[in-house]
Amino acid sequence: MNYYFLALKRYAKFSGRSQRAEYWWFYSINTIVLCTLGFLSYKIGDVGLIIAVSFGLFILVPSFAVLVRRLHDVGESGMMMFTSVIPLWLLNLTVKDGDPGENKYGPNPKNLN
Repeated sequence: MNYYFLALKRYAKFSGRSQRAEYWWFYSINTIVLCTLGFLSYKIGDVGLIIAVSFGLFILVPSFAVLVRRLHDVGESGMMMFTSVIPLWLLNLTVKDGDPGENKYGPNPKNLN
């Protein structure tokens, strides 16, 4: 959960780097929460739908921010997130281990922990 809160703490920070763990924990927890909220909205109606949409909008900016920082960790520009039209390419970049040492986007986050 620490990685999830770390991503939220850096809500709109598009600079720097994020480890794989931060990226994947953030996306995994959000997927679980959104699926749960989706099920609740099906069961309880409009109130559940409003909560689900509100949560989705709340995590929109941090989702983009953590993706950009993850791409920075593998040495790619944040603009590469627009390659999501080619999902396997983006998946490859997010699964790949980050650049060892410092790159042009900052120090390796593994060495900072």
